[in-house]
This record gives sequence, C-alpha cells and structure tokens, in this order.
Amino acid sequence: MQDNVIDRLRVKEEEMEALVAGARSRAAFIREDALRKAGEARGSGLAALEDEIRRLGAEFEANIKKEIAEIEKDAGREAAALKEKGGRKMEAAIRQAAKFITEGIDGG
Repeated sequence: MQDNVIDRLRVKEEEMEALVAGARSRAAFIREDALRKAGEARGSGLAALEDEIRRLGAEFEANIKKEIAEIEKDAGREAAALKEKGGRKMEAAIRQAAKFITEGIDGG
C-alpha cells in the first residue's frame, strides 16, 4: 500500500512538473508577444511622432516663406520710395548746382 501511495505521488509530481513546464512555456509566449506588441506600439508611436515633426516643420517652413515674402515686398516698397526720394533730391541738387554755376558766371 505504501508503494501505491508513493507511485501516485510520483505521478502527481510528474503531472505538476508538466503543468509547471506548460505554464512556463505559456508565460514565455505571453512575454514574447507582449514585447513584440510593445515594440510595435513604440514603432507606431515613433512613426506618428515623426509624422507630427514633419508636419510642424512644413508648417514652420511655410510660415517662414510667407514672412520672407512680406519682408521682401516691404523692402521693395521702401527701396522704391527711397529711389524716388533720392531722384527728387538729385534733381534739386542739380538745380542748386546749376544756379550756383549760372550765378557764378553771371556774377563773376
């Protein structure tokens, strides 16, 4: 009878070892699957972040180009105004020089 109990305990022990081995195998599979899914999530999160960075970069670049165009337009207007003002001053200077010359010739 004692041998029978020992045999049954050995069978139970083997069954328990098989259950533990199965549980370890399932745990390893679950861990690997979780790591794979976490990697995929990180990858998709990283891809989404990269997309957002590209979008923001393009938006920033568009805003900068718009500002540059406005600055160039303003600079063109200012340059035209200065050129016109310079032309008027040049005409006035020529008239003044001509006046001094003619006065010098007439007065001298």
